[in-house]
Amino acid sequence: MNEKEKLGCREILENIQTEELRLLTDTVTKKLIKVSSRSEAISAILTYSQSSCELLKRKKIKRDLLFKYLVDKGIVVSVSSDKRTIIERLLKTWGTKNITALMMHYDEDMPSSSSSENFSEPQRNQVMIPQANKTELTTLPGSSNHSNACESASSNATDLQLLGETFARWFYKVLNSQNPHMGVNAEEFGPCHFWDEAKLMLLIVTDDQSTKDELSGSQLVSDRLLSFTKSEFLIFNPNISRDGVFVKSERHGMVVVLVCGTIHRQNQHLGVFDQMFGLVKDPRFNDNYKIKLTKLKLHNINVDHVPALKDRPESEIKDLIAV
Repeated sequence: MNEKEKLGCREILENIQTEELRLLTDTVTKKLIKVSSRSEAISAILTYSQSSCELLKRKKIKRDLLFKYLVDKGIVVSVSSDKRTIIERLLKTWGTKNITALMMHYDEDMPSSSSSENFSEPQRNQVMIPQANKTELTTLPGSSNHSNACESASSNATDLQLLGETFARWFYKVLNSQNPHMGVNAEEFGPCHFWDEAKLMLLIVTDDQSTKDELSGSQLVSDRLLSFTKSEFLIFNPNISRDGVFVKSERHGMVVVLVCGTIHRQNQHLGVFDQMFGLVKDPRFNDNYKIKLTKLKLHNINVDHVPALKDRPESEIKDLIAV
């Protein structure tokens, strides 16, 4: 493994539960190496794995764990990606050599689809993002086909919600890192995260007035968002939960993410925010999502509880998620 592979695999292994990590150590080392701590277990796994691909394809390394790792790194892959596709994307990110040959061995080593132990995961993860109206199915008694459809839709709705929450967590982490008062290294944030024709619709509401603005173009949009944290020293505190993040998929492929939260400046609470993102895949970069549209509402108001989307008027929600 090169250094990027070792670092990436280490970060992934650190998110595995201790018991699972111990079992993985036994598998990789054929129980020949005894370890007494998590750090020893991770070192043994990295040392005795033949390659990063060989490690990542193991059953203890779950598809959802790899998916979350990519999204946390700002690489928002399609929620329909199966484990093989995600592994290939990871290898490209790490600059792994001979990826084609490694993936050929991956295919040869994988159990056949008739294996009941491995049937459910690829079956679930290969389904496309559901349309919003397909996630509201109701189970009918005695209908096994309908029950299976409900399970599939429910699984994909969960994946879609995960995409929205991980995107929101990544976006505000990166944006907040630009605030010099945060005391952290600023992460990359700029036009590269937006489509060239990206649009920002901004509404700022204070006690006595409201101000609207609209900007177009990846550079102008990213610069304006950047100015909130870098120049105005704002901190966005999103409510990363089902109460604070709403996600839906449009029929033409855009994924709409709506987030609410609070706004701060150092120790001062300034108000609340609602922000909508319209995400569209870029086929030039392994179908990663980029921001095509965003609407941001800043409201100078005091709140005594964590903001939730259910507290907003229905008409306001509809306006925010309209594309």
